[in-house]
Amino acid sequence: MKGLLKKDFQILYANRLIIALILVCGITISIYIKIPSILICFIGLFLSYQGLATILNDQNSGWFPWEFTLPIKKERIIYEKFILCFFIAVVGLLVALIVSFAVSKIIDVPLSAKEIKINLSIFMIFIGFGISCGTLLCFYKKEFGPIAIFAAVLLPVGILLILMKCVTNVEPVFLSTGIVGMFLYFAIMLLSPHLIMRWLSK
Repeated sequence: MKGLLKKDFQILYANRLIIALILVCGITISIYIKIPSILICFIGLFLSYQGLATILNDQNSGWFPWEFTLPIKKERIIYEKFILCFFIAVVGLLVALIVSFAVSKIIDVPLSAKEIKINLSIFMIFIGFGISCGTLLCFYKKEFGPIAIFAAVLLPVGILLILMKCVTNVEPVFLSTGIVGMFLYFAIMLLSPHLIMRWLSK
């Protein structure tokens, strides 16, 4: 599994200039509009979704069908992607929080506890409901990869829109939904080998 993680980190490192450029653009926009709190979701989620991008890279490069012939358990190959996405999500969130507080100091716009809580809740909803399902669906078929990415974005967006329409006080609802989403992430991770191996055997 260490070798697989190293390979995926090398893919991310190869895209470092594009990633850095997009992050700089996001920071510049947040400074211009004077809303540093948006960086919590923007940076955190942008970095988190890079984990899904490594699966698409595997599929486009032709690596996808061959990785299951490696002399390691197939379950570990599948778990590696979930571990990678979760690790990047944690690192991305830490970077996002640090940058958000730095921008807040630069433009002299304090971050409120409510803003931080809501953005963290949204972040967890995207990770729990979006990336978990997207990672799972990416393994369905090679051609299904782009659809899985769209699903990983649209599903949490749909959940957020429904919640905002159904409740007036979104803060506690977002938080509880985000916590449920994180439990869902690990549940899907544990169940994924059984589902994916069944798909691959067809």
